[in-house]
Amino acid sequence: MFSKLSAGMFIQKLELQRKAIVIQPEWPESLKKLLKQSLPSPDSPIDELNYLCFDYETTGVDVCKDSILSMGFIHLHHKQIELESAQHHYINAKQRIQPSSAVVNHILSEDLYDGIALDNAMDLLFQNMLGKVLLVHGACIEKAFTEYYLKKRFGLSKFPIIWLDTLQIEKKLIYRYSTVNSYQLNDLRENYRLPDYPGHNALNDALSTAELYLAQVNKLFCHSNYQPLLKTLFRTEVY
Repeated sequence: MFSKLSAGMFIQKLELQRKAIVIQPEWPESLKKLLKQSLPSPDSPIDELNYLCFDYETTGVDVCKDSILSMGFIHLHHKQIELESAQHHYINAKQRIQPSSAVVNHILSEDLYDGIALDNAMDLLFQNMLGKVLLVHGACIEKAFTEYYLKKRFGLSKFPIIWLDTLQIEKKLIYRYSTVNSYQLNDLRENYRLPDYPGHNALNDALSTAELYLAQVNKLFCHSNYQPLLKTLFRTEVY
């Protein structure tokens, strides 16, 4: 099983899966380019990687029944968050907004009227994923909805790309240095004395995740005499 592989071996296996994909001519160019792009080496220094920090707001957690309502993303490179790269999009898929969903993310049906189609939104996302490591907080939602879309829309059963999860970084690495009571994004940010942003907005959460990642890396490696590598932070058991 993948969970028994080292991080380096797992990334190498992802690369083999990528190479094995038969790209179909009718797929969008953004997806074809993404799947043709080699994955970073497990020995890549993390400061030299490009990251796409992104977040979905959804109607729920069941990919078969629920829908993506909005997405937000922003680039991170050389320890700098590139604010000019920030994008936020509502998804107009004519989905009904459930009261329970609106209470959490405050997205109403009228917010979606001027949104873009899901295919267009995912096309933009794939364009921005090119050459990036994906950085999210609590990868299960973003990973599940992305993979479900690819399976349903293009019949793609695997999406071999590298995800880093700030929640798992906190659980698996930071625990040696501190004790936390909650792994919620805003609670972890408070522990790092990061500013308080309104939550459950896709772009706010993407930016919040980027800032949290930089704070985590600084805490982990500020006194280190070596350059931290991708395989140091990549945890196979959560993927």
